Amino acid sequence: MHHKTFLAIIAVVHDSAVTVADRRMQRAAEVVAALTTERKPGPIEVEYPATTICFDGTWHKRGHSSNNGVDVAIDRKTGLVLDTQILSNYYQGCEVRPKPNDHNNLQWQAGHVCQRNFEGSSNAMKAETPVAIFQRSIDIQICGLVYIVAFCVMEMRNHSRK
Repeated sequence: MHHKTFLAIIAVVHDSAVTVADRRMQRAAEVVAALTTERKPGPIEVEYPATTICFDGTWHKRGHSSNNGVDVAIDRKTGLVLDTQILSNYYQGCEVRPKPNDHNNLQWQAGHVCQRNFEGSSNAMKAETPVAIFQRSIDIQICGLVYIVAFCVMEMRNHSRK
């Protein structure tokens, strides 16, 4: 099989897998939201779906040199996966690109879709994934579900947002 054919097939498989995963995580959020309710006391009592999540992740390498990895947000009570975050601070395609003065460089740039989605060190990348998942939970508000507490199975630095 020619490598371009292989890459085209991989792209279709990837798109299908992402679509199915998104649907499953949406359904998981609906199930968790239906099972959990928090009450906010005050003059007007408000009820909202809230859950405790656990983070777990896997990285390409141990230590401080990993270029890519994935973290998963898992509902503590049900064990359902609610969200994932994949980060990479390296992409081989950028390394083997034509030189800037090469006549093929403009054509390469026009068709290039970079897979690197993080600028920074491996430690910063590992600490960023839970932040990205929490931020997405605030921005998207799937089923109104709120993450109230997180346990991290992986190594993680403390975060303070001011």
